[in-house]
Order: sequence, then C-alpha cells, then structure tokens
Amino acid sequence: MRFGILGIVFTCLALVAIEVALHWYAGTSGSTAARQLKDAYLHKDPDNGKAYIAGMIDLVVPAIIVGAALGAWGATWPPRRLMFGAILVALGVVALFPMYARFFPTGGARWWLRTEMSPTTGDFVVAYLKALALCGVFVYGARILVQHFQHSNAWDRKRGRH
Repeated sequence: MRFGILGIVFTCLALVAIEVALHWYAGTSGSTAARQLKDAYLHKDPDNGKAYIAGMIDLVVPAIIVGAALGAWGATWPPRRLMFGAILVALGVVALFPMYARFFPTGGARWWLRTEMSPTTGDFVVAYLKALALCGVFVYGARILVQHFQHSNAWDRKRGRH
C-alpha cells in the first residue's frame, strides 16, 4: 500500500511540476516558442468562444493522468479507498487553476470562468465535477486493466508458460 501511495504522490508531483513549468514558460517568457505556446493556449474558438486547448491542458489531460495513475497504483486497494483518492486528486487538479492564471497577467488564462468577472464557487464546482468524472472513469479503467494483466500473468505462471 505504501508503495502505491508513493507512486501516486510522485505522479501528482511530477504532473504539477510539468504543468507549472509549462504555464510559467508560456506566461512569462518572451521567446518565439513561448509566444506561440501562449497564443495557442489562450486561443478561443471563434464560433462559441470556448478555450479548448487550455481546457485540455489544465483539466482533461491532468485528470486522465492522475486518474489512470491512481487506478494502476491502487489496483489492489478496496474501491472505497480508490473513490476517496479520486475525490482528492480531482480536487487537486481544480485547485491549481488560480495558480495557472497568475502566470498570465492579461487574465486570458481564466478559461474556466463562465464570465469575465472573478471566479465564483459555481465555476469551481463545475470544473471539479468534470475532473471527478474523468478521474473516476480512468481510475476504474486502469484498475480493471492492471487486474486483468495481473490475473493473466498468474494464470500463465500456473500453467508453466512465461
């Protein structure tokens, strides 16, 4: 169990470091690559005004990664512990949003707001529910996948196949 917790903590810390570095570079650096990254990150769809790339970078990809890591590292844990873990890591994904916005002084990184005003509790609740749904799906999927491979490897060892 401790090894699984350490694996999840390491995965979360690595993800936070990558996300913070990416946002810091795009928001504060003046290089051509950073400006292009910032322009892509802050781009909003002309038809509906949604920031799809920022949503993928800030919400979807991190929720998938931490959900899959939790499911894989905790494949032998009881479902209640995994559910509690999914609740915590989804909260962690959403808790980083205000920090990301600080790297962009123009305020364009607040893609998760429904209006241009300051964030409301509803904005965070909606983002949290999205993160929780993604984490939950990938926790379950990774857990089932790891258990399948653990079971099939044990079955092969019983039969003398390697």
